[in-house]
Amino acid sequence: MTPIVEINARFFTYPLIERATLYALLQNARVPIEIVGEEEILEDDALSRYRLLFVVDPHVDSRVQTRIRDWVAGGGVLWAGPAAAAWHEFHEPSDILLDTLGLAQRPAPPPLPRETIPNSGAPVLAEGSNAFYGGPFTFRAAAAPPPFTPGAAEVLASFADGRPAILRHRFGKGQAFFHAFPAASLTDGYGRFIAEGPEADACRRLLRTPAEVAGVRPQVESDSSDLLAFVRDGTDFSLVVLANGQNERPVQDARIRVSLPFRPASVTDGQGAAVAFEADSDSATFRVSFAPRWGSIYLIRR
Repeated sequence: MTPIVEINARFFTYPLIERATLYALLQNARVPIEIVGEEEILEDDALSRYRLLFVVDPHVDSRVQTRIRDWVAGGGVLWAGPAAAAWHEFHEPSDILLDTLGLAQRPAPPPLPRETIPNSGAPVLAEGSNAFYGGPFTFRAAAAPPPFTPGAAEVLASFADGRPAILRHRFGKGQAFFHAFPAASLTDGYGRFIAEGPEADACRRLLRTPAEVAGVRPQVESDSSDLLAFVRDGTDFSLVVLANGQNERPVQDARIRVSLPFRPASVTDGQGAAVAFEADSDSATFRVSFAPRWGSIYLIRR
């Protein structure tokens, strides 16, 4: 069995940290997300329910990789991290998604010294493409070792040394985005005492843009970036969880707009109290205030 530290060293990332960080980044960017496993893709055809898929794990079952390739060709949008699906279930390099990602070559890099992981590469400046992202912007990320050779993919952003940072490739009716840096390197973390960095808006744009391409819109919109939001829709109700993720800063009179699959008739908070709101045919808009590390549940009924 290959030691886990060797796998991590090869891909300059810890898969579990990548999953958790990407989930937090997507929450912060207001991209609605669910977690899907290999069994669901193979046994339940889960990809048919989604427009956008994020993959960061280095080891992905070869059958699942084939399903992902076919799903993108049929119109899906794939976001892949630097290690995504580089190996299959028998710990051998996989080239199943090479053409999907628009890569000419993706050999496994040699193991790095243990002290260089996880994600200890110094974040370096990268610049985004004006045309695709709607304007110039920069962000900082730790460039993963360059184990890939771009093929037909378009370069959307580059590091200061000229290495590609983000690739985009049209494949069949869909497209794929390949990010050559760990998601964890985009942020200093989400601990209670960590302030939002100066390039937070650019990081949110990196995640929102593929979502917009896939036709996925935020289900919760707010004028406060401190709020974390979770939504679960039922047949005649939606359950909304809102939380202030800051340790010291309160959220004051923040505007919340929740997109719904029905016209709302009422909104109540976690204690059953009625909440004043504005109703539209497919949304409810209301205001909230939370102390640091506080939040509430809201029930929106049809």
